Amino acid sequence: MADVGSKPDLLSTIDLAAIADPALRALVALLVNEIEALRRANNVLREENAYLRKRLGVGPAGGGGAGGAKGGGSGAVRSDAPKDKSSTKDRKNARAALDAEKGIEPIQGQRGRPAGARQIVIDEERDLATPPPGLPADVEFKGYGERTVQDLVLKKHAIRFRVGGWYSPSEHKTYYAELPAGVRDSCGPQLQAYVLTCHNVLGATHSRLHEHLLDLGFVISAGTLSNLLVTGHEALHDEKDAMHREAVSASAFVQMDDTSTKVNGKGAHCFTVGNPAFTSLVTQPSKDRVNAIGALGGGSPEFVVNEEAIARAERIGVPASYLELMREIPFDVRMDGAALDAMVLEHIGKPGAGSLRLMREAMALTALGLKLTIPRGLMADGATTFDDITELRGGCGIHGGRHFSELMPGVPQFQLELADAKHRYWKIFERIERYRESPTPREARSIRAAFDRLVAHAYEYSPLLDVLGRMREHREQLLWSLRYPFLPAENNLSERDLRGRAKKRDVSYGARSWRGLRSWDTFQSIYGTVRKLGVSWWAFICDRIEGRGKIPSLASLAVEKLRALGIDSSVWELDAPVAHAA
Repeated sequence: MADVGSKPDLLSTIDLAAIADPALRALVALLVNEIEALRRANNVLREENAYLRKRLGVGPAGGGGAGGAKGGGSGAVRSDAPKDKSSTKDRKNARAALDAEKGIEPIQGQRGRPAGARQIVIDEERDLATPPPGLPADVEFKGYGERTVQDLVLKKHAIRFRVGGWYSPSEHKTYYAELPAGVRDSCGPQLQAYVLTCHNVLGATHSRLHEHLLDLGFVISAGTLSNLLVTGHEALHDEKDAMHREAVSASAFVQMDDTSTKVNGKGAHCFTVGNPAFTSLVTQPSKDRVNAIGALGGGSPEFVVNEEAIARAERIGVPASYLELMREIPFDVRMDGAALDAMVLEHIGKPGAGSLRLMREAMALTALGLKLTIPRGLMADGATTFDDITELRGGCGIHGGRHFSELMPGVPQFQLELADAKHRYWKIFERIERYRESPTPREARSIRAAFDRLVAHAYEYSPLLDVLGRMREHREQLLWSLRYPFLPAENNLSERDLRGRAKKRDVSYGARSWRGLRSWDTFQSIYGTVRKLGVSWWAFICDRIEGRGKIPSLASLAVEKLRALGIDSSVWELDAPVAHAA
């Protein structure tokens, strides 16, 4: 069987439709599906093996060395493994099919904004009146034309301040004139803004950035550079935390995702919380629902016991005996994880792991509700980590459709079935995106019916039926935009918000301390947020370093953007007939 699975051409000769005997056809279909499942599992193992060999520096034959790692990293994966799991091409085809049905001609032309769409601000004007060599004798000067050239002035600029001093004989103390605002560790505000930009926006490592500054002529130690990057940013940390609390509380929904990260070589998880108006990154020690709740609150999870927490614990299945013991814990006292563990040990003992997990989740959600207003909706991928946190839970339509790309059928009929299901699914997704722009009850019912027909279709390719079965289980999550069109149909925004952390992780591996990681979270959150708000990162960071305060707080700007986009919490108060008709 392994030999057959390793030769897709043999599977491609099987024609199930040509088998007349129904019993024999069913048997062959069963066996072929088993082969397909084995091939799929084998490719998953090969990809994992190749990844581990690459990380360990082991070649395909077990030899070490960088050359072996490079060869093993790619050569160990079979040619029939899926190379590209992106859904962009499938979605583009579905979009084109819908346009063709409606008679819409594809738009031809250059993507993006033309180069001259933004006006260039002139900083300096120069006259060039020296004639080029070799001109004819009869030339006459006719005035000036205009050519605009953009350049960058990047150089060290050292200033020696003569600081006045005043001595007080009575106090035996000398008073000195204050340096300009923003000067720190003998570094001016522009230099500080530059190193923060290079490190947090452009991804330069500490060592490369230090080399770059020395090359420019600066006299700066590695320790001073480290301090500029990591310490002294309490005001920015506070602004990021305030933005998180106010933006989350004012949002109709939030979008969340997570990615792995490292702290001093140990594993951790970075969560992103946001929507089109803001971005906030919060790193937690591990990935579980309690830490996801803490991330939604903007930091480490807190815990509170009161009647609401006990009622919530009862609803999610905590045994009655533990509910009574929970009442022994002091009410309305906010606790961190260590304090809660001590309280549980003192008043409850050692409950089962499942019951303890449920109690912690109930108490964490209760504490979150005391800290901020929990949004009504939460969009995330299919991970159960994000379930049961908010009233409504959305599922990413793009992430759900990516499971099609994991299937690699060798039988022609199965290939046709997969192509048909993919086309139908992405067509439904594109219809949802267009429906959100002009929602009607009739279109909502039509899309639901098309989705139900797809997931109930009697395909013979078993792995495809498994994918459709999971879609059926998450039907309401995938279709939540039909009921509330202002809710997103996909979660790519959160993935983009995490892209900077993933790149930084690949370049720098990880932060050396939790203090350093907090700086990662803060600056990546600020950069992601100002981009969404249309605020210049450079203008913002210079404004904050110099203490000018001309740019309003990120919290106020984010809340204003939520209202402008119509996705603040007040949208739930509006009457939405389509929500009931869908």
